Amino acid sequence: MRAVPGDRSRESPPRPDADGRHGNLDDPDIYRELGDRFGEANSLTYLADVRAATGDGPGALRDVDRAVEVFRDLGSRSNKAWALGHQAAILAHTGDHARALPLFRRALSMAREVTQPDDEALALGGIGECLVLEGKAGDAVRHLDDALEIFRRLGMRREIERVTRRLAGLRPSA
Repeated sequence: MRAVPGDRSRESPPRPDADGRHGNLDDPDIYRELGDRFGEANSLTYLADVRAATGDGPGALRDVDRAVEVFRDLGSRSNKAWALGHQAAILAHTGDHARALPLFRRALSMAREVTQPDDEALALGGIGECLVLEGKAGDAVRHLDDALEIFRRLGMRREIERVTRRLAGLRPSA
């Protein structure tokens, strides 16, 4: 966990401002001013997730695009793979599966290259979801099964439950 100016651990979480930010806790500009480019990019990625979850697709894409650029500039392939996975997920969330699928594939390749199994599994799951929407259930099941195997190995319960439910909906009942 990154240190941020001021200990707010005992305070109630701040209410988001008009831009959806929670005070300085997730403000990428603070990290940039401190010279912490990794903090800036991480903050941008998390902020993009919040924006996507609250329906601000354009803002989410803007923030995650900036995060990918910062990680690229820093030469951090593992973090870039992580951010690419988020970028693809946000595109998929906004309905742009045609652009999401190749990004998930790039994220998968990079995650395997830098040995990031959690990011590998998330990319496999994203590819599987995109393939479902393309009507390629057989290919989707293979990707989702591979993701599930990794999630089980890593003990990622929430992801195990999510993918298990998805696979149950894709497999014919016995």
